[in-house]
Amino acid sequence: MVGKIPLLHRFFEMAGMIGITKPGYRMASAGSYCCTIRDIFELDLDDRSMLDSVFGPTLRNNTKERVIEVNGYDGLSSSEIIFTANSTSQAIDTVFKALIEPGDEVFVTVPGWNQFSEWDEDKKEYVGLPHSGTKGKVEILKLKMEDGWAYPLEELKEKISSKTKLIVAQTPGNNPTGNNFDIKSICEVAEDIGAYVLHDEIYRGLELDAPYSTPTAVNLYDNAVAVNSFSKTLGLEGLRLGWIASRNEELMSKCEDIAFWSKAEQHFFLEIAYHALEPSKYKKLLKEKRKTQKEGWFIVYQWLNSNSDIFEWVPPEAAYIAFPKFNLKIDSWSLCEKLLNEYNVLVVPGICYGFDDHIRIGVGKTTADRVVRGLMQIDKCLETYVRTHRANEVQHSRNVD
Repeated sequence: MVGKIPLLHRFFEMAGMIGITKPGYRMASAGSYCCTIRDIFELDLDDRSMLDSVFGPTLRNNTKERVIEVNGYDGLSSSEIIFTANSTSQAIDTVFKALIEPGDEVFVTVPGWNQFSEWDEDKKEYVGLPHSGTKGKVEILKLKMEDGWAYPLEELKEKISSKTKLIVAQTPGNNPTGNNFDIKSICEVAEDIGAYVLHDEIYRGLELDAPYSTPTAVNLYDNAVAVNSFSKTLGLEGLRLGWIASRNEELMSKCEDIAFWSKAEQHFFLEIAYHALEPSKYKKLLKEKRKTQKEGWFIVYQWLNSNSDIFEWVPPEAAYIAFPKFNLKIDSWSLCEKLLNEYNVLVVPGICYGFDDHIRIGVGKTTADRVVRGLMQIDKCLETYVRTHRANEVQHSRNVD
């Protein structure tokens, strides 16, 4: 499985090839619209200090201090933050390489971000840490919609052992469900056996009840490590600027060695991040993202409830994504391909996560009016499909009679 392109990325590649770059209804993204540089700061083209390496260490440390402040990392110092040049993906990969050795147990959940767990459609099975190149033993815990996509804590307690090295949790806003895990309880289980916790907190700040209402693991447990970036909370995906945060000195030393030649030293990117994290500016930018998020979910909530004969779902608790289940006699890839080809609507097939009767809907990279029109297009598709399918069933019944 190592090296195979994940189904999710294969779907997006296919979508790009058949023209979703033209105007359409993009309801597949896990992220949000990117703000502009002008939204963040007025660029003085005569000020070249940001391009001079002499100013790099000061700028880097000042940006780290703002990361600590915004995320509420209690008592953390700038030396306990490592910036990565390829967003959260590199941060995750660095932690895997620093921690996991042959024979170590790692716990991940499904459905989940495909850096943690990937559905192999050929073998009809999940592969844990498919692209990490590690030699650890991966234990997979399956989330259930009927349980509200809650983290299976009791199953974790039954399966952990002295060999358990790492427990992975993406919360708030698990991808693709949009739901939250009890990170405090996960940390308590890990502490009992001395395991590490990898907390992918990329959607912290986008909780639907209140920003940063969920705790960060690094405030709960010394052997926790948080990974994050500017991609989701602010939509600054183009920066590719991520970070690792932990109080564990040994772990951070290993991560520092691994990431030494690929740490984020792009001073212009750090300058953008530094200004974006200025408290009043950050509050304004985050407020705009949360407004888009809440408007989108209000519309989707009404639409799904009005189509309860076809869909059932657990409303998300954070992020821009949800994972409704559909009751149709069609596989998720074919349904999403049909929506894309015939109705110019982009949503993600659930088979990308191993759930073939689900789709992932996103509201971040669109506007409220386009959410409405996109859902109207899906309605047209469903009406045509259901009508045609029922007509075929009637015809089949007559032929049998």
